[in-house]
Amino acid sequence: HLFDIILNTEEPSTLQLPEQWLWDIIDEFIYQYQNYILFYGKMEQRTEEEIAALKKESNLWNIHTVLNILYCLVDKSNINEQLIVYSTHGHSKVLEVAGHFGSVYLYKML
Repeated sequence: HLFDIILNTEEPSTLQLPEQWLWDIIDEFIYQYQNYILFYGKMEQRTEEEIAALKKESNLWNIHTVLNILYCLVDKSNINEQLIVYSTHGHSKVLEVAGHFGSVYLYKML
């Protein structure tokens, strides 16, 4: 697991990926979670076998695990500190670095 390599090491990872790849990996992770929840939410359209399989693997996409991974990525990346430096020194790169979501509180996006 890529997230295990990044999150479960004490020292910074030597793995270097292009920024666009990192964005795409995290975006796809969130997309897969969202689609699982949409699929899981339509139980009335599922066969008995599908329902049994979903109940058997009920922790497959646990919201606490997903949020923990995302929070750990934020913490490990030090992006909050970087954004503070950019914003306090008057850099206009905040939007370039973090995009619109870098200037919005997390609870507003949920």
